Parts: sequence; structure tokens; C-alpha cells
Amino acid sequence: MQYQQREIMSKLFMSSITIVGITIFSLSLFNLSTMPNSLLILILFVVLLGVTEYYPFPAWKGYTTINFPLIYVMLLIYGLNLTIVVYSSVVLAVNLLHERPLRSILFNPAQLAISLYLTYSIVVNSFAMHELTFSTSILNGILTYLSFLLLFYIINNLLVDIVLWLRPQPYSFVNWKRKRPRSLELMMSVKIVTFNYTTMDSQSQVNFQVM
Repeated sequence: MQYQQREIMSKLFMSSITIVGITIFSLSLFNLSTMPNSLLILILFVVLLGVTEYYPFPAWKGYTTINFPLIYVMLLIYGLNLTIVVYSSVVLAVNLLHERPLRSILFNPAQLAISLYLTYSIVVNSFAMHELTFSTSILNGILTYLSFLLLFYIINNLLVDIVLWLRPQPYSFVNWKRKRPRSLELMMSVKIVTFNYTTMDSQSQVNFQVM
């Protein structure tokens, strides 16, 4: 009986997340203002996201993807609504290509949409910003990025952990540790943005000296 109860609870939770995620996706789709000026750049983002999602590389005992810097740049350029629509659609397409079960096909993009929406809302309100934009301050830009990165992975992993914990199958600490490849993605994302901001800072200093 306990097995059946846990199975029902896990399915109910996945269904709830799926419904909320689809609602966020639908609202984002309906609230799209205008299409970007350069469709070629947007298509390039879609292709890169698709490749990184479809071809994760092995790390430790699992696989990981390095796509968060792409998502963050899309947020800065296109805003929240278009980023949610594009990212969720790419994840949905990749899950379809991998022929995963229907509940996983719908749950994965839904929980990512929720994670992206909640993280964006928390970061924007915490930094008292109207929307996420490029920062003229190097330190402020790094702090905003790191805050967004950490919150996104906390929320995203929490939603997945709840599903795994509710399932009848045991979810031990050893199983949880196998999710360590995600930490690799987080560390590499931090290094990428730190390098980019450092490069931007050095270039601005050179330009200032030249002027």
C-alpha cells in the first residue's frame, strides 16, 4: 500500500509541476511582444542549445551539459518570455528525439520553465531591477550572474529531488551524489562568466588608455 501511495504522490507531483510549467510557457508565449530584429542570431542560439542538450558530455559517473551561459545571454538579449519559450521548446524536442516516456517529455521542460521563471523573479526583485540587463559594473554583473546561477540550480535540483524522493524506488545519498556532474556545469559556468567579465574589464581599460 505504501508503494502505491508513493507512486501516486510522485505522479501527482509531476502532473502538478507539468501543469504549472505549461501555464508559464503559455503565458510567456502569449506575452511575446515583438520578434527579434535578427532571426539568424536567434536561430544560432536555438541550434547551440539543441546541440548542448542532445549531446551531453560524460563527467564522473554521469553526463552534463554546458548551456547555462547561453540561457543567461538569451535572458539579457531577448528577455524572460522568449527565453522560456525557446528553452522549453528545445528541451521538449530533445526529449522527443530521445523517445522518453510521455510524463518525462512534459515534466522536463515544465520544471525548467518554472525554475527559470522563479529564479528570474527572485533575482530581479532582490537587486531591485525592472528587468535583467547588461550591467556597466563588472562586480554587479558577476554578482547578478552568480546569484542567478546558484538559485536556478537550487530550484531545479530541488524539484527533481522531490520527484526522486517521492518515488517508491529508494533514493539514497549515493544516488544523490551521482548528480555531481551538475556541479561541474556550475563551476564551468562560473569560470566562463568570470573570464568574460575580466576580458571586458581589460578591454575597457585599454580603450580608456587609448582615449
